[in-house]
Amino acid sequence: LTQGALYSINPQTSELTTIVRSAVTLGPMAEPTSLVAWGEKLILMSATSGSLMVWNLDEQVPELTTTFGDPVDAHPFKGDLLVTENATSRVVRAFGSDSF
Repeated sequence: LTQGALYSINPQTSELTTIVRSAVTLGPMAEPTSLVAWGEKLILMSATSGSLMVWNLDEQVPELTTTFGDPVDAHPFKGDLLVTENATSRVVRAFGSDSF
């Protein structure tokens, strides 16, 4: 297992499948530190890089990669996304029509 990576576990075989690799292995997300499930998507956040990624589980590709001030939490809200920034001590509304 690679630190900072996100894995899927097959319940029948217990096989691990890498979904998002850490920066150490040059994957699409630098050290994910938290995540939120959003229907068939995952919202991955990295306090290390300040990045946020909306990951499409069906297609196994990122739909959006952007930066925030140390994102620590995110939740869907009326088709948009509310992101809590630790660095700025504020909640930011990312509009779906603008970014994802």
